[in-house]
Amino acid sequence: MPMDTDPTSLVTQIFSFAAMRDWLKLILIGGVLEGFRRSALSTYQKLINWFWITAYFDDEDVSYSTRLVIITLPGSADTCLF
Repeated sequence: MPMDTDPTSLVTQIFSFAAMRDWLKLILIGGVLEGFRRSALSTYQKLINWFWITAYFDDEDVSYSTRLVIITLPGSADTCLF
């Protein structure tokens, strides 16, 4: 079947019923995949945030100054677990 390069035949072929059915299938499958991707990413982020712990130390707190001393000790970067 030879391909026509006439613009009107290209438009007719793009908007034909069979082509529209293929486009609708593509849009539907793409929408389902995108919805799955977004829900999986949202679930993953909620799971990570559930396990994540954040600690804030005030400048005048004893634990703050102790942390600074431990971090600034030579070789503490190799053995520091926090």
